[in-house]
Amino acid sequence: MPAFRNQGLFSNHYLGEILPKSDEWKSIDKEKLNGALARIQSLHQKEGKIIPSLKESQLEEEFIRPILRMLGHIYALHPSIDKVWEGVKQPDYAFYPPEEAKKEASIGKAIAIDNKRTATIIIDGLIAAENL
Repeated sequence: MPAFRNQGLFSNHYLGEILPKSDEWKSIDKEKLNGALARIQSLHQKEGKIIPSLKESQLEEEFIRPILRMLGHIYALHPSIDKVWEGVKQPDYAFYPPEEAKKEASIGKAIAIDNKRTATIIIDGLIAAENL
């Protein structure tokens, strides 16, 4: 049985065969990863029962953003998007690789953007997937 629950974003072959052999996957600091998992599990144990009663903004503040920080994600809230893109003009989150890119406040430097129920993946400055 695989150690993942595939939600259809990637193929089982990619998740089970290709990804584990990649340099990025092999370079993951497992001790750091296990520490983040323990902190997320602790947060869920403390807050999990109230999640169904939270409003969307409360859920983000109490659960989603702390998890993003635990995982080391660098993000900006509600970045503006140039009118070149269709759809959402102000997503909820933009994710950046290094802190410096976020400081430039350029959506073009983002590696992904998220609008809570939809997501856009950007690869080399081009939209690779939307409304996942």
